[in-house]
Amino acid sequence: MHEMKAHASEGYPNEIVGVMAGRYEGDDKRVTRLFRGQNQFTVAESEGGADALKEDLQVDGSAANRYFMTGEEMRAVDAACRAEGIDIVGFYHTHPDHPARPSVTDLHFAQQTLPGYSYVIMAVEKGVPALTTCWVLSEDESRFDEETITAA
Repeated sequence: MHEMKAHASEGYPNEIVGVMAGRYEGDDKRVTRLFRGQNQFTVAESEGGADALKEDLQVDGSAANRYFMTGEEMRAVDAACRAEGIDIVGFYHTHPDHPARPSVTDLHFAQQTLPGYSYVIMAVEKGVPALTTCWVLSEDESRFDEETITAA
């Protein structure tokens, strides 16, 4: 949690994104490693390519309220996890100056992944990490159900 909070503070006022890795223990997921992602909206905005990225993804917004990781980056995370004998168990991102609740866009992108992943959302208020929530896509993939976060 400390590492997530540090990443959230560093990325403010933009959304940050990362991958949670670890082990499945029955119905529980134990996160043992984080992989910081690079928000491609932040990159695109700094390089003048934000409009093209938004068109490709068919979304509106900016790095302040959108995130995206490339397939290449996800493949690198997957390879690192395989080498370490751990699994991707979910993803985390921030909502700068907004509640730690999934957005319609969060739901849309979660519906494009495999079921079972956890989605941690951390609210960041004026640069300070605040409420952190965790969600899993419902079985029918129509909504998120809240999960409990337990610190080890």
